[in-house]
Amino acid sequence: TRPPSRTRSRPPILLTRPNYNCWTGTDWAEYEADGRLYVSVNGAGLAIQEILLAEYGQKPMRRFVAPVYVGLYSETDVTLNEITEWLVRVARLTVDAERRGNGPVGESLGLTMIDWSKLKETKTT
Repeated sequence: TRPPSRTRSRPPILLTRPNYNCWTGTDWAEYEADGRLYVSVNGAGLAIQEILLAEYGQKPMRRFVAPVYVGLYSETDVTLNEITEWLVRVARLTVDAERRGNGPVGESLGLTMIDWSKLKETKTT
């Protein structure tokens, strides 16, 4: 049997700029009370990507693929769907744009994502 899932209350996420303006979901507002609250990191991340794409989306885009490997050690049989659902909840691919920039060169934007829907098993030992 599996242990009960642990849920913990997380504070909502408010997107802000360095000048402390808050994202309303469509524009920037001066007051925090006007800001949109996101209940998940995934939702906030998608909103950030939309904001950045509004600025960079007209530029030419190149796409790259890099494998992400997941090693699962378990004596319990776990379905691919269970693994995928777990990864969606726990895995994060982060970019330190604040310190390293939005892309590899000025005026560039690199957006990262993991498409867990393409997860497949490659090897069993």
